[in-house]
Amino acid sequence: MADKKNDNETKEDKTYFEVMLDIEKRIWDCNNIKKQKRKKRINTETTEIQKKMYTILNKLKLTYQVKYVSIYLMILFRNNWDSILEKIPKSMLKLKSKEYINNILILSCIFISSNYEELNPPSYNTLIKIVEEYGFKLTNKENKITRKHVHIFEKLIWELTGFQVEIPSANSFLMQLIKYSKLSKEYIFKVSKISNEVINHSLRTEIIHEYRQSFIAISSYLLGIKLTFKNQTEKQSEYTNEIVKYADYSLNNLIILRNKLEQIYV
Repeated sequence: MADKKNDNETKEDKTYFEVMLDIEKRIWDCNNIKKQKRKKRINTETTEIQKKMYTILNKLKLTYQVKYVSIYLMILFRNNWDSILEKIPKSMLKLKSKEYINNILILSCIFISSNYEELNPPSYNTLIKIVEEYGFKLTNKENKITRKHVHIFEKLIWELTGFQVEIPSANSFLMQLIKYSKLSKEYIFKVSKISNEVINHSLRTEIIHEYRQSFIAISSYLLGIKLTFKNQTEKQSEYTNEIVKYADYSLNNLIILRNKLEQIYV
């Protein structure tokens, strides 16, 4: 039998969900994350950095929130690359390779995000070790990342964000969807497990450049419903409509993203 939520709890959850949507929209509109798609060269380089970051973040065993914020900061930095170039010391750009600069960016973003979001963030030395091992390969002359350069990039990132890195992630939205859901405990566990795996997989793809985290969360939840109730069309439809009504997004658009997520998950 499905779990019942009292009306007050549901109302509070919906309010919190809407607050997160407002914050997300404001950040998305302000930083225009999709601007990246207009420059193929930068987009290709950013994708390469993203893949390296995804591996490094998983090796560090960080939470989804830290992973997303780290990658978000990197994308934001890359989107503003032309203006940022003017603020990076010429000596650093002249003497260091693109691979070195990319590793500094990766380390700086993860350092900021993990120290802001994690109760027990990885030490600076641990970050250095993992980035040097799984990041871009450097020449023998520049195989040592210097703290001075990391500080330069940290400062640039903080200035770029306006000292605001508290960003709603797909995981945050997913938690609210799970709390609202009328699924039984048996099924909510299966759906949430699939959904969490899906949003994690999305971090290594261009999906996070193209869609808001709320949209990814809802679509991953719909995929969880689809895979959990494979041969139960009526239940699939019932629980899908329930969540779509709660989230107030277009079902057709959600299905398009759900299908994209299924391709990277299955």
